[in-house]
Amino acid sequence: MKQEKLRKNILLVGSDSDLACNLIESIADNSDKLTTISRSSSNQHRSDNHFSVDLSRIDEVLEVCNKIKYFTYDIMIYFPAIFRPGPLKDCSENSIIEEINVNLTSAILLSRNIVPNMVKAKNGTLLYLGSSSSYFGFKNTSIYCSTKHGLLGFTRSLSEELRETGIKVSCISPGSINTKMSIPLHSDQNPKTFIDPIEISNLIMDLIYNTPKTMWQEEIIIKRRIYK
Repeated sequence: MKQEKLRKNILLVGSDSDLACNLIESIADNSDKLTTISRSSSNQHRSDNHFSVDLSRIDEVLEVCNKIKYFTYDIMIYFPAIFRPGPLKDCSENSIIEEINVNLTSAILLSRNIVPNMVKAKNGTLLYLGSSSSYFGFKNTSIYCSTKHGLLGFTRSLSEELRETGIKVSCISPGSINTKMSIPLHSDQNPKTFIDPIEISNLIMDLIYNTPKTMWQEEIIIKRRIYK
């Protein structure tokens, strides 16, 4: 499908993730204005307009929120996630707080500061990366599953809240993706069934540049293929 070369103002949160690499290159090819947020400050993970933020630290998140609220974005894409599998009894208080802050709290806070200008413009798209853990509870991932369930619930509610404004909200929930974060799963899952991150990036590109006019999915579930 041919993509329209429409210049857009895009905020990509989590630009140091494996998923973001292909997406950043594609957005650059379209000459769109890109703002990136990540913990990393390296050139390969950032745009010319970049904020280095530790999303597990709410004070840093609130600081960047005060900056981005003055800008109007056409698109926000939220990638960040911490995945620390293990029994609940082994989770430290700090690790629990960090995982919740990165996977859920920061997504909500950033959205709260972006949405008002989208509402004024009567235009905008908010895309959040969920997981199959948004729908199911898996052993030894209670904190991760809790945050992804929360992100899905936030997306569902926000999409209804903003439906009449013309702003589109969607949670993309894939199964295991072939990234560094999935390495802990290799011992009990077949990595050959994992989803190619480029395919997720291509899906997001299509949602950005070929946005449906009358049909929109608030929830997109992507299942892994069966490998024989």
